[in-house]
Amino acid sequence: MLLGFEDFTAHLLEWVKWWNTVRQPAPLGGKTPPQAWQDDPTPLREVGAQELWTFTLEDDGRPRVLSTRSVRFRNRDYVGPRMSGHAGLKVRVRFMPHHDHRIELFTWTPAATSGPPTCPTRRVPSRSPRCAPQGRPALAGLRL
Repeated sequence: MLLGFEDFTAHLLEWVKWWNTVRQPAPLGGKTPPQAWQDDPTPLREVGAQELWTFTLEDDGRPRVLSTRSVRFRNRDYVGPRMSGHAGLKVRVRFMPHHDHRIELFTWTPAATSGPPTCPTRRVPSRSPRCAPQGRPALAGLRL
């Protein structure tokens, strides 16, 4: 017998509550998820909106090299004033899947492309007219 929407929703919410608050998965040593959360001594760090936004970006996983004019991505050339003077720099392109009118550039580190996207440790503010100083990751998080 099929459930109506209201009954299905009630059963689903009941299961979600059990899953998140009552069950005791083996990796948690007999604790419920809330107990494990409360007992975890790891300090929490508040993540700002700009940093959190980077979790929504996809990464195609291949290095791109800035030319003297632009960076090429999906058969388009992306240009920005802060790219000047960085020809030859390897960058990662990160983007919103359905909004390719703007991309973000991050310095290329091969280890950073394995696994889920991570928040960069240093970003150039999106409205800043300057790049990072020499010896630091230039163009990290450059919005074009």
